[in-house]
Amino acid sequence: MGSQQFIMRDSLNLFEKAWVIAKAVGEPDEMFHWDKLLGGQSLGSGGKVFRWLEQNPKKINDYKANRLVDWNVDEQVSIPKFRGSDGRTSGRSAVEEANKRVSLNPKGGFGTPNKMPGASFGMPVHLCHVGGRLGMVAGSTCGGSDGKMCYAKQHHYAMNPKQTQLWRNFHQLTEDDPLSYASAFANRAPAESFYYGSNKFRHMDSGDLQQGKGETDKNYGAKHFAMLADIASATPNNDYWLPTRESKGVKSFLDKRGWESIPENLRVMLSLPWIGQGQDNEINDAYGLPRLGDDFSTGYEELLEHPRIKASSASSLDPSVESCPASMLGGNCEDHNCDDCWTGVNPISFALHRGSTKNTKTGLNSKNNLKLDYDQDLRPRAVDAGLDITQFMRKI
Repeated sequence: MGSQQFIMRDSLNLFEKAWVIAKAVGEPDEMFHWDKLLGGQSLGSGGKVFRWLEQNPKKINDYKANRLVDWNVDEQVSIPKFRGSDGRTSGRSAVEEANKRVSLNPKGGFGTPNKMPGASFGMPVHLCHVGGRLGMVAGSTCGGSDGKMCYAKQHHYAMNPKQTQLWRNFHQLTEDDPLSYASAFANRAPAESFYYGSNKFRHMDSGDLQQGKGETDKNYGAKHFAMLADIASATPNNDYWLPTRESKGVKSFLDKRGWESIPENLRVMLSLPWIGQGQDNEINDAYGLPRLGDDFSTGYEELLEHPRIKASSASSLDPSVESCPASMLGGNCEDHNCDDCWTGVNPISFALHRGSTKNTKTGLNSKNNLKLDYDQDLRPRAVDAGLDITQFMRKI
């Protein structure tokens, strides 16, 4: 089936369009043509999948339009224990069935970040909502000064095996029967973390919260966030960390379920959109950076009052912000005896990564045309700022 069918049959009703798109999955030059489990052919270990996705945004949008998260945001959903077809909750058969429900693959779609403890799970970066727009803006933490800041578009993330895994993750998230998906996820997430010797789990090592049925820009991601919150409630022995830019979805969730509805074992980290930016607008103003609450960070200030929500930044110029030691100095969380992403209360700043380098000079989205560099202690600083930074030291 050729791609022309997406273009020439505008008169089809929504059901027929969904059928055409679904039928095209796995066909040559269509979504999942790279995935044997969805009717395609493996493309090996190179980067052809990522390059094809970069060149075919319309086909991504056509496919995504009918793949929406379905979950109850109004009240907590009780997630049952996952049971395999033989009725068992454990054993090889149950594990493989749970893994396939989460990611099609009997071996699972979970990952393990090299720098962090425990397991992780991600979504395709091409499906980022706020991040997708930020990626086109110079000076943003997704785009940088050259549009290539996002680590999830580089190295092994851009290779065929990782892209295959991430897209399977999304496909299964938006399949029918979301309760079975959540049940399978709650079964596997603690086990995957334990396999790596930890109870810690990171959501969204790539991508972000996905759109739910009926959601718009005003509440994008609320249903997906509600599902992850209910999974956390169902697995109280795991500690979850969720970095996200979908503040409106989080806010919609809190508006519907109440301020105390985020489980204690789920930490949310709102990613600030601009390189160098911090929570303190006095400092942002001094450097000519966008203010927190403007543009892509609407609603952040209110949400950051929540005890289980904090901010992360990329090389924040605020001297009071804690810097992630692993991102600055190398190594991993354990090397620096740090688990602040899960347990800390203060905002965290991560060093910029550009390709295989870090702590490198880059342009800022600043009215003063400043560049960001690092001093001998690897603290971020603005080049030729002409500012007396000691005026902000009271914050420390």
